[in-house]
Amino acid sequence: MGSIPTSVLFYGCRGTGKTLLARSIAHSVRATFIDISPATIFRKFPGDQGITDLLILSFEVAKANAPSIIYIDQADYLTPPPKKKKPKKKKGQVVEEELEEGTEKIVHGIDFPAEERYSRIHKTLLKMINDLRKDNPGVVVIGCANDLSAPSVQKTLLSTFELLIPIPLPDYQT
Repeated sequence: MGSIPTSVLFYGCRGTGKTLLARSIAHSVRATFIDISPATIFRKFPGDQGITDLLILSFEVAKANAPSIIYIDQADYLTPPPKKKKPKKKKGQVVEEELEEGTEKIVHGIDFPAEERYSRIHKTLLKMINDLRKDNPGVVVIGCANDLSAPSVQKTLLSTFELLIPIPLPDYQT
């Protein structure tokens, strides 16, 4: 029998039950469920240092209350957006202005951090997950993502999570 992975990513379309699956896993093994989704932490802790401190504290609480599941919904929003190349301007051509690098992006009414802050948050998360792999204290990180189409998102999430599980759309005929 293989070992239990310390980090798992469920990915698929919206409405396929990824969050429900994560919560039911926690309930079935009687684990403490800690939600550190971007929608939760970015609203309450706007500062960069506050978010990284919250991540560290969440992992410490999870270790103390093992078995625990740390849940990250919208894990794809924790990855930096792909860098856009600025279009070359030809003589007499007007080019639309793009957002400068480092500006905040707003998704579903939530202010997500600027690009340089993504790397700090991701490094902290990766360090905490790697510490879990070494110690194996009975804590599992479950992430959920909707969109894995961007190469930067794939690369970042593949380096963070050990196991990727696709959650397909329900088949109503069965």
